[in-house]
Amino acid sequence: MNVLQRLLIRGISALLPDVRTQYPRIRRLQEPRLPLLQPVWQGFDLLLRGDGRPVPLRIFEPGQNSPLPDPSVTAAKLVLDADRGPEIPPPLLEHVHEAAPPTGLILFFHGGGWVTGTIDSYSAFCAAAARWTGWPVISVDYRLAPEHPFPAALNDCRTVAGFLYRAAPQLGILPENIVLMGDSAGGNLAAALALYARTMGHPVPRRQILLYPALSGDYGPDSRFASMHEHGEHWLLTRERIGAYMDLYLSRPEDRENPLSAPLLARSLHDQPETLVITAEYDPLRDEGEAYAARLVADGNAAMAIRVLHTLHGYMGAPGQGSATAATWCLILPWLGLERPAELLAAGGEHPVEWRVGRPGADG
Repeated sequence: MNVLQRLLIRGISALLPDVRTQYPRIRRLQEPRLPLLQPVWQGFDLLLRGDGRPVPLRIFEPGQNSPLPDPSVTAAKLVLDADRGPEIPPPLLEHVHEAAPPTGLILFFHGGGWVTGTIDSYSAFCAAAARWTGWPVISVDYRLAPEHPFPAALNDCRTVAGFLYRAAPQLGILPENIVLMGDSAGGNLAAALALYARTMGHPVPRRQILLYPALSGDYGPDSRFASMHEHGEHWLLTRERIGAYMDLYLSRPEDRENPLSAPLLARSLHDQPETLVITAEYDPLRDEGEAYAARLVADGNAAMAIRVLHTLHGYMGAPGQGSATAATWCLILPWLGLERPAELLAAGGEHPVEWRVGRPGADG
């Protein structure tokens, strides 16, 4: 990254709203503008009711093409009841199997510091995931802090995951082929959900993908992670902003010591999913993601951590990051046992990456 790019990033960072006081404004800025010009997503908007509360979901169909407006497609609105059992309505079954019976399914948790972000702001990402994998992608619109502090978001994700594990046979998918995936705060939720499942004796997901996840809760000036000091100031995601998100998310002091809010605090990470961690070179969260993968390996799990160079936190949703995004999908697809399309290889095959933990073929 050259000096001019660094100065530009520093200038933008200085103009970003204060998370602590301006989070409602940040949410409004993320809302779709000019609705008539917004893409019509080829998918279903659902409400899953569990423990007396509705959790909005959006399911993206397998192999979906690029998200261009298509007036012939309408989203069906269905209400599922997790408390009554895993009964999937026939229209949803037909929708999921429209292209071909999928071999897997991605359950996705969006980022945004547990305070911002929605299924709308992550629809482009999820559409791309459905396109490249050929699998359904279900995005969870979990409750946000500070109105709903920890563990509300995790409880919503837990409700959805439990329902899908019970309903998987109806979808023609083996429960172990449901892959947890999340970025940033969503990566935190995915890792916490796997820890929760082990602790409660529930089925533990076989695989999870964590994109530049927040896992440690260690964001003060004495952080043990070098990346927090190297990239914690004057970048788009700063140490101060991370701390503000954490303060809004964790309303009680004891929550900061809970491994379900910071999975790296767990005494043991045994019996966890096979894990792929993707980190960004200029991200203050970089080193904790790589440390988590190393802990997983040390505790007997299969894990890899790969650093994508010349990137910032959240690069997969940022403009002008086509080669880095394509390179990331080129890493994810073979890890899932899927082929990489020629267009992805052409777009991202030359983007530099570094294996930080594990190597292909070395981790199971």
